[in-house]
Order: sequence, then structure tokens, then C-alpha cells
Amino acid sequence: MLTAIPEVDLGMDTRLKNIEETEKAKRAVADARRERRHNNDEEHLVATRFYKPNLRQKSDADIIRDAKLEAMGLRPEDYEARRNQHEKPQTATDEMVMERFKKRMRK
Repeated sequence: MLTAIPEVDLGMDTRLKNIEETEKAKRAVADARRERRHNNDEEHLVATRFYKPNLRQKSDADIIRDAKLEAMGLRPEDYEARRNQHEKPQTATDEMVMERFKKRMRK
């Protein structure tokens, strides 16, 4: 039914205008997302009563380590980011899943 509808060429000006409007909308959405992000410093004041599994609390050892890093002139966030990258290696799981599947099918 839709195959019988002829395609109408709107022209290059309309295409460029559509692309510009799309880019503006993308920027607006990205800006809105950035504004929506909450500051973690204020977040603990509001929601301390609720369980948050992904919110990692700093231990005393972490606070002392951060103070030492600041004294050496390093930012503590840099150290955290490097440490987190080593804790969870991000690898493709397709190969691992395929190997497990093959092993199961052999049995």
C-alpha cells in the first residue's frame, strides 16, 4: 500500500533547514540533560534514608588518601578514575558467551 506513494523531492534548502533544526534539537536535549544532573554533594542531604546500591561512600582510608593526593598536588578524582578502570575491565563478551554455548552444546 505504501509502495505506490511517489517520493517528492523537497529540494536542497529544505534538507539543509531540516538538518539545522535537528542539530539544534540535539543540542537542546544535551543541554537539558546536563542541567538535570544532580550534584552528589547535595544529594546525600536529601536522600540519606533511601538505599542506593550504586552510591559508593568514602571510607576513612579513602579520605586520608585523597588528602595526601591533594597535598602532593594531584586531584583525587584522577586517582579514582584510574583505579576504577583497572577494577572493571571492559571487554567484549560475545566471544566468552559463544565459547560457553559451544561447551554446553557438546555435552
